[in-house]
Amino acid sequence: MNNRNTVLDKVRTNIIRHSMVKEGDKLVVGVSGGADSVCLLHVLNSLRDTFNYSLKVVHVNHMLRGIEANLDQQFVEEMSRGLGIECVVEKKEVQKYAHEKRLSLEEAGREIRYEAFRSAVATEAFICKIAVAHNVNDQIETILMNIIRGSGNEGLVGMAYVQNHIIRPLLDITRTEIEEYCKLNGLSYRTDSTNLETDYTRNKVRLELIPYIQSNLNKNINKSIIQLAEIIKEENDYIENVCASEYNKCTIKEELWKITLDINKLNPLHIAIKRKVLRRAIKNLRGNLKGIEYKHISSIIELCEKRKTGKVISLPKDLCAFIQYDYLIFGDISKGNNEKGKFEAKDKNKSKQKNDSSNEAIAIDIPGDLHVEKMQIIIKTRIIKTENMDSSEVKLKQKQTDYCQRLDYDKIGKELVVRYRQEGDRIFPKGATGSKKLKDFFIDNKVPREKRDKTPILACSNNVVWIPGYRTGEAYRVTDETDNILHIECILL
Repeated sequence: MNNRNTVLDKVRTNIIRHSMVKEGDKLVVGVSGGADSVCLLHVLNSLRDTFNYSLKVVHVNHMLRGIEANLDQQFVEEMSRGLGIECVVEKKEVQKYAHEKRLSLEEAGREIRYEAFRSAVATEAFICKIAVAHNVNDQIETILMNIIRGSGNEGLVGMAYVQNHIIRPLLDITRTEIEEYCKLNGLSYRTDSTNLETDYTRNKVRLELIPYIQSNLNKNINKSIIQLAEIIKEENDYIENVCASEYNKCTIKEELWKITLDINKLNPLHIAIKRKVLRRAIKNLRGNLKGIEYKHISSIIELCEKRKTGKVISLPKDLCAFIQYDYLIFGDISKGNNEKGKFEAKDKNKSKQKNDSSNEAIAIDIPGDLHVEKMQIIIKTRIIKTENMDSSEVKLKQKQTDYCQRLDYDKIGKELVVRYRQEGDRIFPKGATGSKKLKDFFIDNKVPREKRDKTPILACSNNVVWIPGYRTGEAYRVTDETDNILHIECILL
């Protein structure tokens, strides 16, 4: 079997094994013009009829390399045109963006690219996936960089084949295989001159560190690292399950701007689980762990073990941690205050907590598209008149999924909003004769406590219409008397 068929078969297998796409999906493909992305686009185009998806190309011109960058853009536009695929180009001054955000050029470029991908998704009327061209070599470089930075188990796992709506069909294909595929298929591609410079960390790892290890220490280092990642992933999955259980035991209270843990239950834990419990608390409060390092977690552990009441530990992105009696409290300074007395005052004044702008109800345009950045969610709505529906549309009335609902628009009206849960929320679960408290619904459906305040809900006043990911909204279901159907799709970014 030649390399062309090998790459096609691997990608076909990856798509099936990891459930990357469904029939009717639209794939937004990031194409820089390099060998990796050119190969990805060509393969996905070759498999388009097999899986019945459509394609859209997104190219980002970072405006870093003058005429070279413009030629990259022209190349991608011409290739897309030749394949009959729509191409969207985003031009952004990465250097200026990096300076404004105080990021490295690598970090700034990545943020800009993924924002361009999300924008392309938001303009579509279909559920989209974002396809990127990461391969085996990228995976190895990422893991080595994480080791150098002192990462924990999460960093040693590397990148996933599927991460929310991001898919990586080439993740088990080497750069050599990709270049050979391009050669066999007569595919030209662009070479980014900055990839040959050692000013960037990733380039140093690719051009200097890996070749040195292969020549002097282990010629099969690539295979060894991939094997390490697979072992760590399996072990990490088990540890995460244990950590989730212990986190729930340690958690006293979760709020939008504060999480309280019981020190008496936290301190006896094994150090490995303790670190993960603390990281989970920070992630639940802030949404990510960017900037959180080993030294931060170690300081919090020391704070708990010595019970240093009065000391406040400052964490990145407006977070802090301090001891209050037998409790460890994580607080979001941007919503609360790093003075303990102010935290206590906020805790007593529940009306302020309820009116916190972080739980602002955002009106949903019907029909239309809504991108809620803080929730990392896109909501698409359209109205279907039953009198205009053909037979296939009628069949779809009841064809709903956890992320796609059809409801009676006239029962909902125009006052539909998206927000997080609040006091007094009630839902009408499927099969129930009446409404139920949202809290009870979460408990019945075994929704982890750490997710309940971070789960987007669609509501009218205190009536929950739908929780994306769960099939609720029985009171608003489509019946034979329905005149106008509200079709809602939810995309998690």
